[in-house]
Amino acid sequence: MQPLLASLLAAAESAPTDVTLRLHLVDLLREHGETTEAIRHCGAALSVDPLAEAPRVMMRELLGVPTPPPATPSTAPASASPAQATPPASPTQSSGAAQAAAAYGAPLPLPDAGGTDDALPDPRDPTRSEQPEGPEEREDLWAERVNVTLADIGGMDIAKERLEAAVLAPMRNPELRRLYRQSRTGGVLLYGPPGCGKTFLARATAGELDARFLSVTFDGLSHEEQVDEIAAVFQAARDQAPVVLCLVGIEFLGGARSGERRGAAGRSVNALAAELDKGPEGNLGITVMGTTNAPWEVDPILRRPGRLEQSLLVLPPDRTTREVVLHQQLGEHPEVDIAQVARRSRGYSGRDLAAAVRLAEMRTDTVTTQDVLAALAEQPPSAQEWLDTASRETAVVADHTSYVGLREYLAARRGDPGGPGAPAGPDHGAWMSSPR
Repeated sequence: MQPLLASLLAAAESAPTDVTLRLHLVDLLREHGETTEAIRHCGAALSVDPLAEAPRVMMRELLGVPTPPPATPSTAPASASPAQATPPASPTQSSGAAQAAAAYGAPLPLPDAGGTDDALPDPRDPTRSEQPEGPEEREDLWAERVNVTLADIGGMDIAKERLEAAVLAPMRNPELRRLYRQSRTGGVLLYGPPGCGKTFLARATAGELDARFLSVTFDGLSHEEQVDEIAAVFQAARDQAPVVLCLVGIEFLGGARSGERRGAAGRSVNALAAELDKGPEGNLGITVMGTTNAPWEVDPILRRPGRLEQSLLVLPPDRTTREVVLHQQLGEHPEVDIAQVARRSRGYSGRDLAAAVRLAEMRTDTVTTQDVLAALAEQPPSAQEWLDTASRETAVVADHTSYVGLREYLAARRGDPGGPGAPAGPDHGAWMSSPR
């Protein structure tokens, strides 16, 4: 399968209501002779918008149903004046099918962003200074270069696949970039238990895009200070683009459940929403990624289309990732059976595993497998408390389209013999969803 077609298939799965994206996929499938698959995706587009003319025309073509001829113009009575007569149809008038083919065969237009992709600063340009171009008086807003990519992350395959479909494929591929700029310009919200690698995934995304990485948090600031900080952060990001802007602990902005959404708290949320609403025109070269341990505390205003519309649930690491973490933590202890510890530590975050290794090292100089397992047994996985809280929070939220990935994961939880005190549930490591 060609890379463009594979990327479009993945993107369509992550954005099931994006009709424009779906129809472009139908065209490519038809060109490659995949008629059955094209019919399925065309039907999916019609299920979203049953009255849309373009997918109806394309479906008729795929099924071999003749396109109805254009209506014959009625002839004006002889007594009618020339101004009242209906003009005859032009012999070159296109049929509905031809119009659809022309519309979807031509390149999709880019919004006028005041420049082209060539205007983006190229981080690989040898003439470009290595010194960050952030504000001189705010070194904390200097974006950093990163030397890590998704390939450097062991395991977490599902998380990496979802990021590839939602963020990386559109940025790498001109065709997908045109589609995403036209219909989906929002950022991504990474959420899940603490210590599971949300910020690290955002950093690796910057490495994949060959962009700088700017990580900020609004924790500890008053609502008035948050408003000023938001403006400063986005201006610093524009000055240093291309950049991945990671908003860490975005739940600290405003207060979705605290009753503070009016006044100063509301102004800080509105300030961030206004920056996100500038889209590719105002934020050219900026990829926004938010992280949170408490998605139910994130103001719903920030989850609307064009803002942080995509969400990726980052769960405790799967077995492969746990082995990578344990290799890093236990490199000086060859007596430990890392595969066994990884198998019996399901549900533990990377931070939990590191803490267990430190506890075992405090007790003995020669750490064994049993020492690490004993340390794990003494501290239940931190994700368990988070999952219990998530179950309660999602149960009281009336909007069942919020955090679909979390709801699906909680629904799939089941008994797990995989470790001491491990929370029940599939060992996936990530779950992706978008508004439905």
